[in-house]
Amino acid sequence: MEQNYWSSRIGRRGALRGAGVGLAGLAGAALVGCGGKKTDTAGGGDAGRLRVNSRHHQAVTRARLAPGLVASALTSEGGMEVVEAIEAPHHPFALGVQWHPERSEMAATPALAPGSGALFEAFLRACATSIATPETAFLYFGYGSSMDADRMRQTAPHARLIGPARLADHVLAFSIESKNTWHGGVANILPSTGDEVWGALWLVPAEESHALDEHEGLFREPPAYRRIVVDVTTPTGDRVRCRSYQVVSPDPRTPPPSRAFKDTLIRGARTVGLPSAYVTQLAALPDNGHA
Repeated sequence: MEQNYWSSRIGRRGALRGAGVGLAGLAGAALVGCGGKKTDTAGGGDAGRLRVNSRHHQAVTRARLAPGLVASALTSEGGMEVVEAIEAPHHPFALGVQWHPERSEMAATPALAPGSGALFEAFLRACATSIATPETAFLYFGYGSSMDADRMRQTAPHARLIGPARLADHVLAFSIESKNTWHGGVANILPSTGDEVWGALWLVPAEESHALDEHEGLFREPPAYRRIVVDVTTPTGDRVRCRSYQVVSPDPRTPPPSRAFKDTLIRGARTVGLPSAYVTQLAALPDNGHA
């Protein structure tokens, strides 16, 4: 009986997947569960199916989740929505599931293996790619208003500019609206083969990590952005792994950026020393005229 439903957050736009430690092989898979419990991704293009060995449903509803947590898997039982998995988008890796990925039938059954192995592989990947601890500074790739030194230092006053960096196979997008600060769309990065996004590489002290998260809206309800880990390339050819941020729920109906936001992008790009061709692309972006 079909009754478990993955929300769209666990698919292409999922917090963990978007962080580079995603549940590879989970979204889009059709799987069989020992208890007949089938999950089904929602959200159009993110749709996929998953059956897992969830044997109990004593859980909270989505409305009663603690602040900062999002429901990434839901079960519809008797018309009631029950949380099967949760994530904390502001954390590098925080995922809880109600089924049993550790049980032998999950790993031994090919149809169930992605619901087991992918979870543990994602956790190991997160450990291997950890970029910061409370005691260490971290590298941050800023591609929006944080390219501008004055704007960046309002949030992280002791951040040090390393220089320009390029993120391959991504495109700059405007898929979330800032109604109060920028009065228009603000920047996001989306996967796009063959495209590239240039930005500023910063070294940020550990004690300013929380302020940066807060600035990016990780603690809002719902969260605006989430942390991701990206590999960028410097002009000298060095490949660097660093933190960046990505919109949690991109909206294709987002209006263009304001002229003020666009001017901030261009000013930051020139100050950082981004390629002139990329600055020209930024200058050619349409804006909504709001100064």
